[in-house]
Amino acid sequence: LFGLNAIAHFHAGDVSSYLPAQPRLGQNLIRTALGCSHKIIAVSGKCAGYLKEMLPTSKIETLPNAIDVSWLDGVSIEARAARNNDRPVQLLFVGATGKLKGERDLIKALSILKDRGIDLSVSFLGFGAEALSDECAKSGIEKMVKHLGPVPLSKRADHFREADIFILPTYAEAMPISVLEAMAAGLPVITTPVGGIPEVISDGEEGILYMCGDINALAEAIAYLAQEPAIRTRMGRLGQKRAQEQLDFGDYIDGLEDLMERAREGRE
Repeated sequence: LFGLNAIAHFHAGDVSSYLPAQPRLGQNLIRTALGCSHKIIAVSGKCAGYLKEMLPTSKIETLPNAIDVSWLDGVSIEARAARNNDRPVQLLFVGATGKLKGERDLIKALSILKDRGIDLSVSFLGFGAEALSDECAKSGIEKMVKHLGPVPLSKRADHFREADIFILPTYAEAMPISVLEAMAAGLPVITTPVGGIPEVISDGEEGILYMCGDINALAEAIAYLAQEPAIRTRMGRLGQKRAQEQLDFGDYIDGLEDLMERAREGRE
């Protein structure tokens, strides 16, 4: 409206299913609004692919998400590996519930594992997690749950420090920040190969990838890592190394500043 160049920073992970479900007017409005941008930033290669199909003439650049890990000070792989293995294996889920994050799949998988006698504890962190309490009770896992609900950043490190395995049974992502945080914290990750996740997690290396919605596969992945502390440590080290090499926040800021300056000046 003011004749200035604009940048769209695109984070949606479900665009390939969301867009076709909209009426024609809605689809046109979305395409037109995004198409007004001088440049669109995609947070993963997969996300960039979706955008290029939707807007073949738009200028799209990929700038993968990164994280500032300063709040993770004191979260140590060595301390985690040296812990007493007599306690329940601690699982951590971070995400706003009801947003295709698969939290109910995790509850079902935990119910299966409870019947198998595997000693587990889980924390659900995120807005809306309080609403899961009734479902946890119905599934018989309420005694396994340590925390339900949002946590301020100042308290988040405590949960990453106590966790042994990070789990995100998600159905749609672009590049989930919570997975990057778990990698930086040295946690093995159990998640699904949606969006840009396979760009940072290789199955059997930094974690385990399974097809979203496969409750039995999720339960088996949890059971496997729960009983293999040495493999958890190995995966955590590989994830932390990859995060340090590929997800540096300083490099991200430099890349974002360069992109914004080029857009401001009207350069490619």
